[in-house]
Amino acid sequence: MTRILLADDHTVVRQGLRRVLEAFEHAVALDPDYALAHAGIASYYNWASIFGLIPSDEGYEKTKAAARRALELDDTLSDAYAV
Repeated sequence: MTRILLADDHTVVRQGLRRVLEAFEHAVALDPDYALAHAGIASYYNWASIFGLIPSDEGYEKTKAAARRALELDDTLSDAYAV
């Protein structure tokens, strides 16, 4: 029983993280200068690599690129520094 619950929890996490990325990408499509959305994308890639959804080297590069973009737009945004 525990094994099934853990597998289901992992699936929920994967689906939830994917929806988060889609929401932040949609926000960037609506406003490419929305720094907080870029920071959210950075956070997604960070967590996706931690959970093993993407390779860590890919996650690192995408996290770094999105966080840099967020900081270019707003260098006071703590969310971008946090990732």
